[in-house]
Amino acid sequence: MNLFNIIPENFFSILASPNRNVYLSALVVLHRCYRAELSIRKTDYIAELIAELNRANLIFEVEDEEEMPEDNISGRAHLLLRKLVATGWVEEETQGETLEDALVVPDYAVNMLNLFHDLTHYEHQEYNRYVYSTYSILKNANQEKDDYLFEALDQAWRNTDNLVSDLKSLLGNIRRYHQVLFQQADVQSVLVKHFDQFAELIEKKVYHPIKTFDSVPRFKAAILRILYAWREDVGLKDRISELALGRNPNRFNDINSCRLEVQRLLDDIIGHYETIEGLIAEIDRKHRRYLLAAHDRIQYLLQSDETIKGKLVHMLNTLPKMGEQDMGSVLEQHLQLYRVAHFTEQDLFTPRKRRMEFAPDPLRLRSSLDMEAVQNEVDNFTQRVRQGFDQRRIFSFMDKQFGNRKTLGSQDLELENQDDFILTLLAVLRHDDPESFYKVAFGDCYILNSGFRLPEMTFTRTSGVETGE
Repeated sequence: MNLFNIIPENFFSILASPNRNVYLSALVVLHRCYRAELSIRKTDYIAELIAELNRANLIFEVEDEEEMPEDNISGRAHLLLRKLVATGWVEEETQGETLEDALVVPDYAVNMLNLFHDLTHYEHQEYNRYVYSTYSILKNANQEKDDYLFEALDQAWRNTDNLVSDLKSLLGNIRRYHQVLFQQADVQSVLVKHFDQFAELIEKKVYHPIKTFDSVPRFKAAILRILYAWREDVGLKDRISELALGRNPNRFNDINSCRLEVQRLLDDIIGHYETIEGLIAEIDRKHRRYLLAAHDRIQYLLQSDETIKGKLVHMLNTLPKMGEQDMGSVLEQHLQLYRVAHFTEQDLFTPRKRRMEFAPDPLRLRSSLDMEAVQNEVDNFTQRVRQGFDQRRIFSFMDKQFGNRKTLGSQDLELENQDDFILTLLAVLRHDDPESFYKVAFGDCYILNSGFRLPEMTFTRTSGVETGE
């Protein structure tokens, strides 16, 4: 169903107006008159509204589409009433007998006014009345078995649903205060939030009643016992369904829909009472966490003044009492603090000097690749390598390593520099040459020798040293 098929499209426009606080005061007066009088006379409402505007001393700003007829309280009150009529919050009618103008509040406006009142007034929540009322209704219906069995079951479901809804609302309020707690920047704000708001509006009026009455533990077992018996009694459920269809022909289509509704009501009430203690335990846990968080937040704010002012106050409080001159000398000697009379732009920072942009000269492009020069460079490099590590030098290195020994292991090699390491590797590669005088056998692991990693090898001399190319 579309909401704006029920309420006017501009119904909420006054709550988005710059004068929303004034309009809200007018709605509060309208709600008070609606609850106090059977019929609201227009003159009585205007008088109540004038008194409220005088008391609250609210400033009414002229809106673009409105012209203030008279700059006085009475004119503003009549303008506010016309605005409420135009937006659908109230309707005017003329009473037949007295020909006086009266105000009629539509049903949708009544619901909204009640909602505003509930949001701004935290009343004492008596959760035990829901449980005891449910127990009394079910007990009486179970004993009498009269024609009001369905009404008793339906009212028990409504009481249970209201109980669970209020408990969830309490849990949500505690969570909200827990989140707001960490937004407070000083101790005073935390104390105001806790003692003036949470303690008064939540703990005293909402949380305290549920913890000081034993209605849920006392009546839960009796309620469930009755409901379990009803759920297992097929004949009783059929009778309740017939009564529901006979007394509520516009609510149900047929007897089957009545049976489904009766079964749903029983299952819902039983399910809520079977899990309600878990919900209460969660509320207790969240309440304890909030209290611990409030204590920790206060301790943190008291001990964590990390500003320069806080640090100076802490240091000065720890110093012994002394004169101003002695205090100045102590500060200059130990803390290196200096008295500053004024600041200039040079006192705070050194302006950054902007570096000049550097644009390097572009590299010159080579015309073409000289392959002959490249080949010459490669040949020269190969020749230098051969001259540096030729066969004569490799065999001479190995003969020196063997000395008088017949065999030589990797750990026995004397490697003094990187050239010795390279000669060792080349000696391994040359051990199969016809001129070689040694053989090499490899092991399964590696060893470290003078910082060089070598495979496990055993060199065995086979003949005298050969020095020929």
